[in-house]
Amino acid sequence: MSVGLIMLWYAKGWVQGRGEDGDEFEDPAADADFLESDEPAGNDPLADAVNESLSAAADSVEGRDDHELGGGESDAVLDSIEELEQRSVAPDGLERGFHTAQVGDTHRRVLFAEDWPTDLSPNPLTKLFNDPTLDFDMSIHFKPKNRRKAINNAEQRAEELRAQASVQEDSAGAGSQYTAGDKLQEAQRVERLRDSMKDGSRPFSTSLYVSLKADSKEALEKHEKKITSTFQDRPAEISLSTIRGYPIKGLRSVSPIAKNAIADETPLDTQSVLFSGGIGALLASMSVSGELDPGGIEIGEHNMNGMPLIRDPFDSETNYNQVIIGDSGAGKSFNIKRQAVSEALRKEDRMIIMLDPLEGFHGLAAAFDAAHIRVGGQRGFNPLEIEKPTEEGMERANAGDTLERKVSSAVGFVEDYLQLKGYKDDIGQELVILEEAVWTAYDNAGITKNFDTHDNESPTLTDVREILGEAAQDATVIGEVPSEQQAEEIKETAGTLHTMLRPFVSGEYENLGKPSDVDISGNDFVYVDLSPQESSEGGGAGLMMQLLFQILYEKAKTTPKEVIFIIDEAQFMLKDGASLDFLSQRVRHSRHFDMSIRFATQNVKDFMRTDQATDIINNAYLTIYHRTNEIHEFRSDLGLSEQQANFIENARSGEDFDYSQALYEINNEYYPVKITATEAEAAVIDHEPTDPRSNLPGINDGKNSPLVEEIADQVQEHAQKTQYQAAITEPPIQDDDLKEAYNTLDETEKNAIELIGWENQIEVLKRVEKGETAGAVVAEYVEQKALQLAQTLGEEQLLDMLIESSEVDMQPQDNSAVADGSGQHPSEVWEDKTKPSAEDNPGGWP
Repeated sequence: MSVGLIMLWYAKGWVQGRGEDGDEFEDPAADADFLESDEPAGNDPLADAVNESLSAAADSVEGRDDHELGGGESDAVLDSIEELEQRSVAPDGLERGFHTAQVGDTHRRVLFAEDWPTDLSPNPLTKLFNDPTLDFDMSIHFKPKNRRKAINNAEQRAEELRAQASVQEDSAGAGSQYTAGDKLQEAQRVERLRDSMKDGSRPFSTSLYVSLKADSKEALEKHEKKITSTFQDRPAEISLSTIRGYPIKGLRSVSPIAKNAIADETPLDTQSVLFSGGIGALLASMSVSGELDPGGIEIGEHNMNGMPLIRDPFDSETNYNQVIIGDSGAGKSFNIKRQAVSEALRKEDRMIIMLDPLEGFHGLAAAFDAAHIRVGGQRGFNPLEIEKPTEEGMERANAGDTLERKVSSAVGFVEDYLQLKGYKDDIGQELVILEEAVWTAYDNAGITKNFDTHDNESPTLTDVREILGEAAQDATVIGEVPSEQQAEEIKETAGTLHTMLRPFVSGEYENLGKPSDVDISGNDFVYVDLSPQESSEGGGAGLMMQLLFQILYEKAKTTPKEVIFIIDEAQFMLKDGASLDFLSQRVRHSRHFDMSIRFATQNVKDFMRTDQATDIINNAYLTIYHRTNEIHEFRSDLGLSEQQANFIENARSGEDFDYSQALYEINNEYYPVKITATEAEAAVIDHEPTDPRSNLPGINDGKNSPLVEEIADQVQEHAQKTQYQAAITEPPIQDDDLKEAYNTLDETEKNAIELIGWENQIEVLKRVEKGETAGAVVAEYVEQKALQLAQTLGEEQLLDMLIESSEVDMQPQDNSAVADGSGQHPSEVWEDKTKPSAEDNPGGWP
């Protein structure tokens, strides 16, 4: 008989499967007597050897109560391979009790699934795997059975039960009537099982084991109560019982060796019958993270079952924003950078903008050769900057609302500035007049509640100050005035504001009264360096972060790309009331312009200060909690359970381990997550601004593989001796459509594209014409061609052929027989109908 055992082992994220298909299988009964037991199936030789060794070790222990096995080092020479295997696989110290084993200093207990629900729910174990506070190992053993024989046995068993019920119904006494009813119910259940098998369901003999561990017996008892309660709850609804008398065999059954020692070697009945649908539900619980978006990036792996969480933020049904919270050193910045690296490398249609007040992202920006915007000096930053969105953005947004939000944010910026300068209690009336002056400035610039006017030149604070100066003389400049008294009040307030805004015209903030000198077009990576600004609380960092965010938000509206906006140390912005109003508005409307705004902060309380701050976290599809000591203080406000808060409080950081942990809340679903990075990703993340970019992994991948380099050397060496010979079947390049793209190539690139054929040449030039880097595109196609040749000829034969061809001077051929019948070489058609000289075109453009 072929092997018919399938075993799955779950332990902190590892799921292992093992087994082979069988021809005929007997059907043992666990919860139904109609299934007859098979003899234990054999395993492969290696597994048998390990199992025998473990059996010998375990049997020797179980034969000696309360005796410690191993216990320290020995200088004795190992007498056999079996002893070596035992030492390699088994723990150093192992002590057996009646229902508990002590492995070293750890107390272990094994439970088994005694009772299963009639119908398993989809993903019945997901709740267990998603609870970060549960620490357990689990194995599931499946043994497929012969359906035909099981159906026959079920029918026989149902008939027996009905016959017994009939006899008991005829017996005297109320007790017999109850017993008869139980028999009939059992017969009906068996008949339903038979019907399921007739409909195609395959029966499996199934054992599920759960292993618990703790540092003390008291902690183990507490852990057992929690595990059994969670298994009993929906959606699992599985009753667990403790294995008594065989704790060592229980540990072997839950270990990853595909050996059901309890079922095979003890009288305990731990097997139940599940059908294929139930087996599939169990497997789905362990193998699906629930967050697998096609085209997304990996944002971490499930801390318990090891499955990746793959998300595309721009596919979220709610919004695209993120909030990342974590203490200093908890892994917050590493996680943000890792996501940025993945986005930059895997998504060509995305722009990443980083707003950094403390230079934490300077190295990453250098690695990606980002456009560097440094705040300070005389560079203009205009708080009134407004831009016309893309066509798609205009379809989603409302122009009137957009202009109103822009006016509100400009007034809010000035309000924050005035408060920073000490005007805290007497600026209420000033803000009303200031807003009227801002509206007047936009009106004077011809900018209205119509998107078509939003590409007009934006007004500046200098314009606003001039309007206030005029209003100090004539109140009607900013609108109608109902009375002379109000006119005087307006003129007085306008004069005061005119004085307050002097630093924006001739003072320390003079550059903020100028048009914005910021251009991010053509860049996929933009780094905004705010480090020159004061970063202490109450200083200018929050004010400038708010302003730069406003300006870049407007610039980002103009790109068709999806934009990821990372705001590091967001606590500087979250302290200002006006900033919060602005940010709250932007996170609610960022989806209109395909923006994912990501806030990173060290303090949970930053999002609990005001309703606007709470709006920010509520409008994030993804909230990431790294280790945060103050999490319990705000647990109820954040909707976290005590267990989830405990996981956050004790989450590991990358400083002491090669990974960090975090709790992810994705659209109200919670996932305990492990964050790691590949060696290449870590090199980019840890890149220092002063390190040469040439040291980065993959930075030179766009050049050539060794084989392509060899070919390129051959082409370059003999470029002056050879010219392209157009095949009669190759059509010439028509007109001058791609001439400009061709002229951007250097001589090496022109020579190299001779290798790839005319179809690929056109594709190369079209991609270059669209703005892709010529060298990288040419290298890509040359390498493809080289690999095709190498696969056909073999690398050695290909290189031999190149060497032989290099020794022959190829003379120009008569190319009159071209496809269009013009008698012209394609290069003649290309170069303005004039065939170039060898000096002008040494490679002979094909």
